[in-house]
Amino acid sequence: MKSLCDLCVVVPSDNMQIIEDLHLSIAHSVFRVLRHEIQAMDHSRATIALAQPVSGHAPSCLPRLAAQ
Repeated sequence: MKSLCDLCVVVPSDNMQIIEDLHLSIAHSVFRVLRHEIQAMDHSRATIALAQPVSGHAPSCLPRLAAQ
């Protein structure tokens, strides 16, 4: 698998429970960072849309900000 990956996470252990726990923790951390980045992008788009409303559209058509 290493040759197919851009980044490879190897947990130096023979204990499958430890390997699985660390892989899950790493995956969770990656997903949190990605979610934060996506929310930041959505917030930026919403701010731009609110600053420059499209003529002919009611304010209710503007995107809502994500709940923080």
